Amino acid sequence: MKKQSKQTQSRKKPNKEETAAGAIVFLIEKGVIKVLLLERSDGWLEIGPKGRVKARESPIRTAHREMQEEIGIPLHIDSSFSETTRYETKDENPRTHKQYGVSKTTTYFLAFLNAHERREIRVSEEHKSFRFVPIDEAVNLVKREVWKQALREAKGYITRYYLT
Repeated sequence: MKKQSKQTQSRKKPNKEETAAGAIVFLIEKGVIKVLLLERSDGWLEIGPKGRVKARESPIRTAHREMQEEIGIPLHIDSSFSETTRYETKDENPRTHKQYGVSKTTTYFLAFLNAHERREIRVSEEHKSFRFVPIDEAVNLVKREVWKQALREAKGYITRYYLT
């Protein structure tokens, strides 16, 4: 059994656990892999779309639903790739305004976007804008280390299976 560090041991267990699924949406332009980044109203850039897995819903079904809800188009998912991220964050109870810890686990799949589908993207009210950026630039733009790692893994997979 692995010994936990004091920092890990002293941390309180999160009050809530969330399981989510989503897709790293990408396209290839002139040999460059570009990924979709969604900008939230608070300015954070995130890979997505993603959302909570509902009862009796598979992660792949969740990813399809979230694409429809957040960008307006259901894309084909390459389920041969999946990357699971885990991180802890804080949330706030809207009634009591008390903060609580949340442990989030998200499984990302890949979704390939054709050039003509790019024009069909319509972001939901959850996000204020979107952009496609080269995947290496996206690694530098997202803040969470687990998102950076997911993008690196996606780049390796896309390079191996879509660019060869």
